Amino acid sequence: MPPTLDGNWATARAINDRGQIVAEAKDFGNNSRAFIWIPYLQNITDLNSYLSASQQLSWTLLVAYGINDQGRIVGWAARKSNNVFQYYAPFLLYPN
Repeated sequence: MPPTLDGNWATARAINDRGQIVAEAKDFGNNSRAFIWIPYLQNITDLNSYLSASQQLSWTLLVAYGINDQGRIVGWAARKSNNVFQYYAPFLLYPN
């Protein structure tokens, strides 16, 4: 099984030429989260950690579907209000 974010499920969605893998995993609360696995670090990083504190109050990056060789990531996010998902939207993330 691929590494998880302290949950019980994860699946890879895409890999680039640098071996970086983007995916979706369940966290300890069984919530979907987008993540990246970077080979030289040998661990996974929740992509939501790249958002500012104010962005994290409003958005949750749920799943990453693609990554190019420059490290740009595309996926699906949820807009939150009072911790309730209001609507979904695509995202483009430049974590590097």
